[in-house]
Amino acid sequence: MTTQELVKDALPAYQAPTTYSEVIRDEVKAECGRRGISQRQLARVMGLTQPTISDRWRGRIAWTLDEVERLERVLGLDRGALLFRCARRDSNPQPSDP
Repeated sequence: MTTQELVKDALPAYQAPTTYSEVIRDEVKAECGRRGISQRQLARVMGLTQPTISDRWRGRIAWTLDEVERLERVLGLDRGALLFRCARRDSNPQPSDP
């Protein structure tokens, strides 16, 4: 078995986000990564616990709209920026889309 096959078998296949909740989850994680913000730091400024942030980052629990608005303020993003990113990701709908 080649190294590429071993890696492919060891890692789960990447699945692009398909829901707004998944897009927001990915965008928040990416934005925090770009800024070097840990789950613990984000939890502190959001008034949440680190396990709560972990649940959001893993997609176990979706971010609420109020939390998204607070996230935008905390991260210094324009109001509605995360929601706009959801729309932008779906700006090229396909005939097979539901």
